[in-house]
Amino acid sequence: MVNYSSKDFDISKLGSFYYKDKTIFRVFAPESNSVYLVINNHKYEMHKNGYYFEIGLGGNLEKIKYYYENDLGINYRDPFAYYSDDKYSYVLDKNKFNKEVYKPSILNDIVIYETSVRDFSSDISYPGTYKSKFLSLTESGLKRNDYFMLGLDYIKNIGVSHIQLMPVLDYDLDHSDYNWGYNPLAYNYVYKEYISDKNNPYAYVNELRNTVNVLHQNNIRVNLDVV
Repeated sequence: MVNYSSKDFDISKLGSFYYKDKTIFRVFAPESNSVYLVINNHKYEMHKNGYYFEIGLGGNLEKIKYYYENDLGINYRDPFAYYSDDKYSYVLDKNKFNKEVYKPSILNDIVIYETSVRDFSSDISYPGTYKSKFLSLTESGLKRNDYFMLGLDYIKNIGVSHIQLMPVLDYDLDHSDYNWGYNPLAYNYVYKEYISDKNNPYAYVNELRNTVNVLHQNNIRVNLDVV
């Protein structure tokens, strides 16, 4: 067993770092003797640098699929990728992430409303475009029976200062045991069913960021429940 502490590594150095002419991959693996980066079934041996293994590959690798393999033959996705599917992680250009940040005003009184992204708009009668998605929290002008407000208007009308979202990060969904996301698989990217444009890797970052920005613009803060 290797003894180490958080002082021994910098979490900001982990993941894949995209440039137009190269990409740097870095993974924290203090107990491995060797780690390979696997792309298109080709293994690239990574170089050990303290508690890290790292490698740089030339060329434009945007949206390339990859995973890691350790000396025990165990394959795993990059825990610091911004998007992964069931097997692969993807290289993304962070310059394409939505960087707008809206800051709500300072509050004296706090009223928190907790909800599930799915359950907030999953009812069969919900008339919006983004049923059970992040973006349902941004939809306005929706009503049921021409009276009951839905979507963003509902959140604003009940007078809360914060909306707390039950876990939104990637989780293991057994359809017989929904569990509101309290069975996480990864902490750096979101659950795919909350995304409207599931085939777009950048949507996994930008749709959540856009949702938070719209809520902030309406002076509603966002808490993320983490297991």
